Amino acid sequence: IRLSLIIATYNRSAALVEALRSVVRQDFPAAEWECIVVNNNSQDDTLARFEAFATEHPAINLRIVTEPAGLSHARNRGIDESRGEYIAIIDDDERINEQFISSYVALFDAYPTLHRPEAYHTRISCGMPGLDVE
Repeated sequence: IRLSLIIATYNRSAALVEALRSVVRQDFPAAEWECIVVNNNSQDDTLARFEAFATEHPAINLRIVTEPAGLSHARNRGIDESRGEYIAIIDDDERINEQFISSYVALFDAYPTLHRPEAYHTRISCGMPGLDVE
């Protein structure tokens, strides 16, 4: 798995499904990435709607886990559950374009030290709109 995409959600099942619709349209090979949804103790129909969506998209590696302790804990749980070489996090109300995952992988492949802690204080311009890093 090259990249793990993490989405934390809390009581926003409709927004989550819309986000997932954008996720499954990725141009990167489905076998090379995963999407982990962290259900942050939702009391609505999040689990049922996720399961229905995942059933409709069996070729995509979609998983859901539950973490009841807040957004930071949910994101950390997603990271703990991830199997990807790289990790990207989006919110449940975001929509991503078809090149989102392939662009992330290309960026990290082009700058292999970018995902290391010491890179957080370095400005990198990769020439990919929206992916320049400070």
